Formats: sequence, C-alpha cells, structure tokens
Amino acid sequence: MISVLTTEQARADDAQAVDWGVSGQVLMELAGAKAARYLDGVLPSGAVTVAVGSGRNGGDGLVVARYLARKRPTILVLLHGEPQFDGASGLVQAATRYGARLVDGDQLNMALTRSRAVVDGILGTGATLPLRPWAKHAVEAIHRSGLPVYALDIPSGVDADSGQIAGPVIDAVATVTFGGTKWGHWCYPGAQRRGRLVVADIGLPPPLTQRTHVVEGEIVAGWMKPLRADGHKYHRGRVAVIGGSPNMPGAPQLAAEAALRMGVGLVQLLVPRSLASRMAVSPAILVRPAEEDADGRLTLSATDLQAVSAMDAVVVGPGLGMGISPQQIARVIKLGKPTVVDADALLPFARLEQRIHPAPLLLTPHEGELARMLGVDSRWVRSERWKAFLTAWERFRATIVLKGPFTVAGRPGASWLNPTGTPVLATAGSGDVLAGMAGGLLAAGYPDWQVTALAPFLHGLAGQRAFSGHGDSVIATDLIDELAGGWKGWLNTAPAACDSI
Repeated sequence: MISVLTTEQARADDAQAVDWGVSGQVLMELAGAKAARYLDGVLPSGAVTVAVGSGRNGGDGLVVARYLARKRPTILVLLHGEPQFDGASGLVQAATRYGARLVDGDQLNMALTRSRAVVDGILGTGATLPLRPWAKHAVEAIHRSGLPVYALDIPSGVDADSGQIAGPVIDAVATVTFGGTKWGHWCYPGAQRRGRLVVADIGLPPPLTQRTHVVEGEIVAGWMKPLRADGHKYHRGRVAVIGGSPNMPGAPQLAAEAALRMGVGLVQLLVPRSLASRMAVSPAILVRPAEEDADGRLTLSATDLQAVSAMDAVVVGPGLGMGISPQQIARVIKLGKPTVVDADALLPFARLEQRIHPAPLLLTPHEGELARMLGVDSRWVRSERWKAFLTAWERFRATIVLKGPFTVAGRPGASWLNPTGTPVLATAGSGDVLAGMAGGLLAAGYPDWQVTALAPFLHGLAGQRAFSGHGDSVIATDLIDELAGGWKGWLNTAPAACDSI
C-alpha cells in the first residue's frame, strides 16, 4: 500500500534503514537511480538541466545527473555550491566523469536556454519556507524558462507537511517521491504543483509505527461481500436516517436514497411529522413521522427511539437544522448502534462531555464544520489537515471523516487518504449522499475502518462518473443515479492514484 508520510516519519524511515545497516549513501543511490530510470522514459529528447541545492535532495539530483548523462546531454547546476553532506564530492566527480557538464548557479539561465527540460533537485522535504534568496532566484528563473520540470521528492517551494506555498514555486509535470508520498503532495495548494505523482520503492524497512495509506481500488475490492443466496432484506442490513427540518426537507431524503443504493435491505427515514407528507422518496424507503417541537424540529419520542433501535446503523444530522440540543444527539448515540453523525448534528455532538461511545461512531465534517467543533479558524484546518484530523480524534475519540479534496478518514493506526473526486462534488447535498453511503455500508456489516476508506472512495468515483456525463452541472441526485450502475464493478477498474516504480 502507498503511505502518506510526515517529514518526521520520512526521516524516521531513513534512520531505521541506516540502523539496520543500509547507509544513507546507498539510499541516495537507489533513489537517484530509480528516478533517473523513470525520467529517461518521460523526458523530451534533447538536453536536460539538473538543478541541485545544498542538501540531500541535491544528492539525489547528483545521482540522477550521472545516470542521465550516459544517454543525453546533461547540464548539472550547483546552485549553492557543492551539497553539504558526506560523499557529495564523490557524487559530483562521478557525474562529471559520466559526461555531465558542471556549472555553478550564475550560469543557470545559460543552462536553461540550452535544455529541453529541467530536473528539480533544489530543495527536499526538510526545507522550510520562505525560500532563501539563492533558491528563490533559481525557482523564478526555471519558471520563466517555460520548460517542463520534473521534481525530486517534492516541488521546491511546497511545504512537505502542509502543501502550503510562500513565494515562488516549481510547477512540476511529474514528481518522483521516495518511500511514500508526503502530505504536501495531497494538500492544496501544493497538490496543484506536483503533477503526476510517482512513488519509488528504495528498499526502506517496514515502519515501526502505523501510517496513513492511500485508498486503492484493488485493495477495497477485496473487502466486498457477496450477497447471501438464502438472504432476505433483514440479512442485508437496515438503516435509520434521522434528519430534516422545515427549510431542509431534501437532505435526509438524499441520505436515505444513497444508503439504499449501497445494497441494504431496508431504510427507515425519520423526519418531523409536519414534513412526512412532503417526502417524495423511493417507495422502498419507509417514512416515519417523528415527534417535533413548535418550530418543527425533531424531538424524538421514546417510541421513535425504539424504532431506531431496531435498525443496524443510524445516520443522524442531514437537514436537521440549527438548535438541536446535544441531549437529542446523545439519546441516539446511547442506543449503541453504529452511527454516522453528520451536518447539523456535529456541533451539538461536539458539546457533549461523554467521550466513550457504545458503538462505532463516524463524524463527517467538512473544514468549516470541524473548525467550529474545535473552536479554531477554518484556515488552520485547511492548511494543516493532518494535524486537524489528529486533533479531532484526540478531542472526540470517534472515527473522523474530514471531507474535502483528498478526504482524510479513519483514526490513528487505521487512517486513509482518498484520491478520488472532482470539484463538482462541491454542491448542495453531496455530503448528505456520502453520509447515507457510510450508513449503508455500516448496516451491511462493514467495520468502520473499512467504511472510512470505501465510502469516500466510491463517492469520489461517483462524482467523476457524473462529471463525465453532466460536466459542471452535476447535482447530488446524479451521484445516486451513478451508484445505481453497479458500483462494485468500479473498484477493479479505478485508475491508480499514482505510479509505483
């Protein structure tokens, strides 16, 4: 599986390899050789400039230059002098003896005018922003050249842990990264700069700690359960969807229909009594008029809760409206059913003091909702998605699905990054569909750690398929229509999120 690493984790993996007897120079040689082999197959014909900085990323570039020089004119530019690590002098000497032309940083523009492409070995994952003057000058010159750029590990100018940018940045056609992907590859705006992502296996040992992994179709396809030949609707799972308010009657309906499309046997929709007659749902969905207060908000009587307790999973929150008390949410959770807490149920949940839950609990906030739950600025959640995810888990002790581009989901030790999706998913009702899908999978008996991988992955694929047919005009019901087209078959044909070499 492809992992997603912090800078600290990447360093720990390298250090562990060294402890086990693999020298840092051997790792550098493997990284440069694998990158060069890939680059040789994708670079345009003609000369190439390999621009290297003063750190170990520059060392990877030195190895790349040596390999490329055997097959094409190669100009090796030492932007800030010889890289500062043991063995650098030998790598520079080897590159030149293999045919690379060695120049210093003052001759970068000359090198660029004589080249058809650039390899970015300027800064690595350990670099801090903003760029130092020599690196800033180099990145700006490469950008002005208009040449295609291929980055080593991460495009220079992108923070490897957050994807943030502070000043000029490399726009890469492709990025070859080593051992595993980095968070900066998946967090915006850096995710827009890395181009095609290629992961090179350089022989690192198995990590000593759990990592986040990228969801892959072939992995989740192995989790699929066949329907029982002698089964009936109660074997396939039952879902209760609790939501709706006078201004948002459609949200719980979307969640209920999405849950049904996940293959469950029965969906019961609990909405305020005054809304029940307005529900234009599938005849396969049972609508239960629930108790409400004077403002039309759900109050859930003991009889309502008894009906919910007969279900295998619960989705609470879509369209619930503002003003629902934390106690109402607590009553649902105390039923002890696997529960998805979504939308308007999230903030009341965050106000609960109880952090021990009787059954699996999935929280599905987007960035703004999580910011309100944590009492922080949404810009922090956007710029530090991994830290925000960990903070949410530590605070709420529930499985987290942090929605957005490249959804992060799960819990420490079993977390996933979802590579599927499209900007058209940023539309009203899309999140309700995801909540219903998650509830349907829970009711079908999938454990929560699988649901956090499956639901966002399928949701993203549904969005991509809907975009193919509707373009920018995709609406939430289009996602449900796509799910009706045999979503299990998508898993074995889903394109890979990145290449592996």
